[in-house]
Amino acid sequence: MTERDLSTLVRDHVTSDEPPFALSPDTAIGQGRRVVRRRRAIAGIACAAVLTAGAAVAAPRLADDGGSSGKGIDPAIQQALDEYDAEEMPRIMDEHAKAVLADAGLDFGMGEFVAGRVNSDDPLPLGRMDEAEAMTISYGRNTGHRFSLELLHAGSEAEGNAREDCANSLADGTYLRCAVTLSDRGDVVVTRFWAFTPGLRGLNHDGGSVVPRSRLDDIDPRALWFELNVKVIKSDTFLTRASETVKAPDQAAAESRLQVRDAALAELAADPDLVMPRPE
Repeated sequence: MTERDLSTLVRDHVTSDEPPFALSPDTAIGQGRRVVRRRRAIAGIACAAVLTAGAAVAAPRLADDGGSSGKGIDPAIQQALDEYDAEEMPRIMDEHAKAVLADAGLDFGMGEFVAGRVNSDDPLPLGRMDEAEAMTISYGRNTGHRFSLELLHAGSEAEGNAREDCANSLADGTYLRCAVTLSDRGDVVVTRFWAFTPGLRGLNHDGGSVVPRSRLDDIDPRALWFELNVKVIKSDTFLTRASETVKAPDQAAAESRLQVRDAALAELAADPDLVMPRPE
């Protein structure tokens, strides 16, 4: 089974009625790729490359076919790594996020910061921030308008052909819009917009369902949410995501309620200060 075949199966699952889809599109395709990698490893076809902390943010470029190839580490990112203090990241992420929100005329108040390990629901306490593989700060809990900023080490979500994934997800309706560009530093920038119904654990999609374009008219408008999500891939394992999420009865209403420009989300996610070394 090729990765394209597996991605197709994942998308078929996204658009199915039962059981409820519990993951974002990124995470689902990432899980599929992990299965592919395990099979290849068992067969001896390929092995995963392990990055050291110092090389963890060597940013890939977008090749002509939408793939990636490595380049030297950006000096601004290197400086951020040299000065990295995990305990300062809640403040740094909050300051950067609030600057973007202020430019958009938004004030969500205090943000909620969480750090943890990938594939674990247990947050890390202060004093153990250097163990984090993921850091998220979010705003607007219990409202119909939310904003979040995420830093994440997860190879499965940083790899793959971004242009192909974008085109396939547009074709099957998983994404309502999708575009792949490059940042000024040559990082891959993927801008996606999709609809979903939240799960029991809120707007992190756990227990919820991505709603493809073909099913938008079948869903109770009171249950619909929409997310504009910009992902910047800064290395083979590391990426940042900035997203604005709104409750709206349809796509047109959602688009009108979004207040942060796509370019502002991309600039935030691409900021060289928003990096962290991969934990040992």
